[in-house]
Amino acid sequence: MPHNFKILIMNQKTIINFKEALDLLSLSKSSLYKLTSTKSIPHYKPSNGRIYFVKEELIEWITSEKKENIQSLENKFSNQKRLGKDGR
Repeated sequence: MPHNFKILIMNQKTIINFKEALDLLSLSKSSLYKLTSTKSIPHYKPSNGRIYFVKEELIEWITSEKKENIQSLENKFSNQKRLGKDGR
């Protein structure tokens, strides 16, 4: 199946599987498994044992993680600026 066709289908889906989540998030399998096992990312694991995601929840998670990372960097920069370049 052509890559563009896969993207078109994925854009129309609400519930996505593990592989589709990997593509959406650009993560390795081990990274995504770690995020699910630590319950750091919203996911669903029905009785069949497979992991599913709601695409909209993943997009919200990406956005919130980005905001937290930006805030963390801003705080770090602010502290460095206040203390001086050498941290004193």
